[in-house]
Amino acid sequence: MRIDRIPHHSIAIVGGGFAGAATALKLLDRTEVPLAITIIERREELGRGIAYSTPEPVHLVNGPAEIFSLHPEDPDHLSRWLVEHGLANGWTPPAEVGSSSPPRYLYGTYVRDELARAVANARLGSTLRHIRSSASALVAAPSRIRITITDGAVVEADEAILALGAFQPRLSEAESQLAGHPRFAANPWDTRALDRLVDCDEILLIGSSLSMVDAIASMEARGYRGATAPYRVVASSWKGAGPSRRRATFWPMAHCRRPRASCCHASRRNGGR
Repeated sequence: MRIDRIPHHSIAIVGGGFAGAATALKLLDRTEVPLAITIIERREELGRGIAYSTPEPVHLVNGPAEIFSLHPEDPDHLSRWLVEHGLANGWTPPAEVGSSSPPRYLYGTYVRDELARAVANARLGSTLRHIRSSASALVAAPSRIRITITDGAVVEADEAILALGAFQPRLSEAESQLAGHPRFAANPWDTRALDRLVDCDEILLIGSSLSMVDAIASMEARGYRGATAPYRVVASSWKGAGPSRRRATFWPMAHCRRPRASCCHASRRNGGR
């Protein structure tokens, strides 16, 4: 068995979507000790995860840019980044960019770029590496964490943070019977599956949360018109409610002001939440 050892004050982050990337950049920006951070994430780009991997420009962040800055002490940071980098990434910033909702692919680019900036300016010689794999097992020893990845290698670290993100739901038994049907889309972000639905007379959406909004926006962008004007979409949900309206209130970024290894140890004890 190959054992992959990394230096003292090492932190392994399982998951490299938004939560994992944001955790890493905060640690790199604020640490008072040299850190060797490893992110285990199968995707090529860090910071995107499920939410920000969508390439469709109609999939927007669920609130105004002014509350999505990665830096709570600088609420306008994202707005300035959008003005500077929006056009180069296929998006024209509006006059009031702070009150706009940019595409999620663009927000993913923002997170990726901020992480790259944190790595380039890392304090005290701290480092970050990205292992493109998935974790299959985690064992906590008295003083070390051992994480087995899919190729059988073992990553050892002093601390571990679970940034697992949102899990896509598994199909029910009834839904599994429809999985191969050309008119069934098991994933609202499956572009090829949505392309096959454009000429349907009517669409049934199972669920009425934000992924429903994504699905409707995607179908409209594809020119879906249905059999009636205006077209009809039926949404079914056990909650019986749609997405709530987002209030323009800045959300707090949970982080230690001066991260140390003990901060990550507490995160491990609390299941990475």
